Amino acid sequence: MRIARSRSWNRVKRSAWLAAAGAACTLTLAACDTVKPPGGALQDPLPAQQYPQVVAGSLQRWIGFDRPNEQRDPVLSVTVPARALTDGQQLNVQYRFFWFDASGRPADAEPTWRYMRMPSRTQVFFEGNALDNDAVNWRLEIRPNPRT
Repeated sequence: MRIARSRSWNRVKRSAWLAAAGAACTLTLAACDTVKPPGGALQDPLPAQQYPQVVAGSLQRWIGFDRPNEQRDPVLSVTVPARALTDGQQLNVQYRFFWFDASGRPADAEPTWRYMRMPSRTQVFFEGNALDNDAVNWRLEIRPNPRT
């Protein structure tokens, strides 16, 4: 009788031990969860209201800009006078206008790039027209022409 009691007692101890070990493993695996949320975005330190309307990137030291001329009849149109500041070397550039509505949203998601040659020390005009009447603001981007 003593043998039967010790066997059943061993089964109870073994079952309790297995249950405790299973609970410990479950808790350990839950604590080692490798699924993490994606990193959050950083806020742009430059507010949209302070972003420059004319962006020339790597060409900023080679192009001088004058005051833009804006007209609304009935859509917004912009003319930006500019001059290549190079001596004897023409600049081949690409440019595009972005148009924004009153909420600051772009009116055209992918504006097309246009090409322009800027002779040395000669004034040229970057011109663009909004595609609809909702445009109230604009931005001009200029970059070197990669085909030259």
